[in-house]
Amino acid sequence: MTDTATSPAYFWTPGAGPDPQALRRLRALTRLPKRAMGEAWFMGEERARFVSLMHDDPRQWPALDLSNALFELTSGTVNFGPRREWQLWCAFLLPRALELLDPGSGSYVHHLHPALVTAALMNLERPALAYLPPNVPRDLLDTLGRAMFVPSIWQGTRMRADAWCLPFSAGTIHGDMIDPAGAFSASCTLALKLLEPAQLSGWLASALAIDDPYWRAAWVTWLHAAAPMILDGAYPDELDADEPSEWRPDTLDEPNPAVWENSHTLKREDREHAAGQRAQGFIDDARRDAFLAALRGLLGRGRLEQWALALSAEAAYPGQLDYARRQYAAAARSLPERYRLD
Repeated sequence: MTDTATSPAYFWTPGAGPDPQALRRLRALTRLPKRAMGEAWFMGEERARFVSLMHDDPRQWPALDLSNALFELTSGTVNFGPRREWQLWCAFLLPRALELLDPGSGSYVHHLHPALVTAALMNLERPALAYLPPNVPRDLLDTLGRAMFVPSIWQGTRMRADAWCLPFSAGTIHGDMIDPAGAFSASCTLALKLLEPAQLSGWLASALAIDDPYWRAAWVTWLHAAAPMILDGAYPDELDADEPSEWRPDTLDEPNPAVWENSHTLKREDREHAAGQRAQGFIDDARRDAFLAALRGLLGRGRLEQWALALSAEAAYPGQLDYARRQYAAAARSLPERYRLD
């Protein structure tokens, strides 16, 4: 990891997308591998390979093949252990796939970004990867971690309604719904996992300062749903994605707002196997403590009430935000006690 004494502060700012220099460094980690990546799961004698990805130009990659490859190199690592082949392909695919995260790339982009986060946490952040340059975690934060902030999907401090990473679903059968599951949750977790403890305060302050009622409602909902991971040491696969809870007030069959694409593959047992010893919480103690100290200085009952009023003021017609308001209210009720906020 990076040295806290020399690491620059890290902020989230609308319009400040991936850093070009960091992206170039990630691309330089590996060239196109000489052999196509093989699948993790096969029944026959011959192992299928992703020949269609043997291009340096990501726009030649079939979307379905890229999605399947990311799942294979992630789930394969969980079940069969780390392999140099999957690590190399992850390092090759990730920085190039970031070029596909733009509004004109199609609906699959909504699933691509969080799948890249899972692949990075599985293959580029493991203890076994001592060969990686020390700047890799920060470069991941400055590229993958800033993907939601490209200028094309923001209008001032508001995210555009057609943004692929919008943490809000409008016009569902229940009305507008707070929906941080996916890119929002993956990005928050990536930052919380990779930033040094001393950097967490500045990052969190910048994120909560973004003046968008939907964005802030997503933060409150995510904090509530992610509490087992942040406070109790749970791993992403342990976050309940099936049973109704407070953050689903109408007992909908919706995912936990703290999960994202393939996050169920990030398991405690896998880290124990890789490290050869009992794994600590997914968020280590030092980062948890630094995050909580920052959160308690930034968020309290008064600010939660102000954000609730700002969200209600967004309604264009009666009833539009009824479900979203119930989501927010359920999450906001639990946060002061769960996180010990004033």
